[in-house]
Amino acid sequence: PMPVTGGYTQAFGVSYDGSWVVGQGTVQGGTRTFRWSTPTGLINLGALPTADNAGARAVSADGRVLVGYSDSFDSLRATIWTPETILMDLRRYLIDLGAPVSNWTLVSANDVSADGKTIVGVGVSPYGQRAWIARLPMLPCLANCDNSTSTPVLTAVDFQCFLNRFAIGDSLANCDGSTGSPMLTVNDFTCFMNRFAAGCP
Repeated sequence: PMPVTGGYTQAFGVSYDGSWVVGQGTVQGGTRTFRWSTPTGLINLGALPTADNAGARAVSADGRVLVGYSDSFDSLRATIWTPETILMDLRRYLIDLGAPVSNWTLVSANDVSADGKTIVGVGVSPYGQRAWIARLPMLPCLANCDNSTSTPVLTAVDFQCFLNRFAIGDSLANCDGSTGSPMLTVNDFTCFMNRFAAGCP
């Protein structure tokens, strides 16, 4: 069952060696994405802000990349999660990387490759519902706020990027994944510094 609420869970994906299981579980008012292993138990990874429901549909071979969906108040959104970030809107991440998907709605991410960098799903294009495939040059990492690919990946620019996101109340500045009010606090600064120090894979 889900922590605290005790709601039911459904598994939709399992890692190559069977050590990680992902899916969705019920909480008060909806469902949330979860990740499970024997050592960690069941971890509630939440949903996108304002979403009532969310769930994982697949996981990479090593269990580090989860893809799925989040049902926000305005539409369904494909999501991605890694240990180096929070649950993210995949379309937004792709736009930050320069992908031409601004006129698409990525409804759900349904599967992911072994290395976590190739994702497939369903979306709505200007021509109607379509299948899509996304090939990521790198995996999301919250410390790499500006999504740079040049070496070094992490620089002072990432701190400025985080400050800018925090100032405008961007949910991507919610480094600690808190759900209380206010969502953004000084704890997010500490979280970001710790993630920056740890680096990106």
